[in-house]
Amino acid sequence: MPRITSQLGSRGSLAGQRLRAVRRAGLLAAVLALAVLPSAAPALAQARRTTLTGTDQRFFGVPARVWFADGLTQVRGLPQTGTFAFSGAGVTLAGSENDVGNGTIDANNNGHVWATVTYTDAATGLICTGSLQGELTNALATNALVARCSNGALLKGTLRDTETFPAGVAPPIWVKSDFTGELLSPGEN
Repeated sequence: MPRITSQLGSRGSLAGQRLRAVRRAGLLAAVLALAVLPSAAPALAQARRTTLTGTDQRFFGVPARVWFADGLTQVRGLPQTGTFAFSGAGVTLAGSENDVGNGTIDANNNGHVWATVTYTDAATGLICTGSLQGELTNALATNALVARCSNGALLKGTLRDTETFPAGVAPPIWVKSDFTGELLSPGEN
């Protein structure tokens, strides 16, 4: 008496035909994947990480809302406009900057700040949009920046305030910052 498994795998059975079709489809998928891998190698080889340094200067507008609660000043929707210049090996980004900032600040000008940011490179039109988040100490912020660019690159790093006018006031009229970070070209993060 033949075993049922041998009957299922025989050429005449419907189950056998399906099993062979599934095996062929799996083999075809593996062959196609191997064929595509060599063409992906040049794209991976072009991906790169570029260290950037530079400066920015932002001018502060009038916040959308300010209120006081539990000894803290809450600031929301603070527009900031300015310029930036970040550069590294073979890369220069410089142009206009637009931010909308927020903060929770104590009486000593310490607190937590966060913002949405947009950098537009004047030479290429590249736009990098993302967020800043950090701590405020004596009216000077240290912020982590993460911004996705219109070409798929990722701009990330630290903006550290070095000077404000007037000094020691939060929010000031303007602030200057130093940037250290990197630009990750498409394919890296």
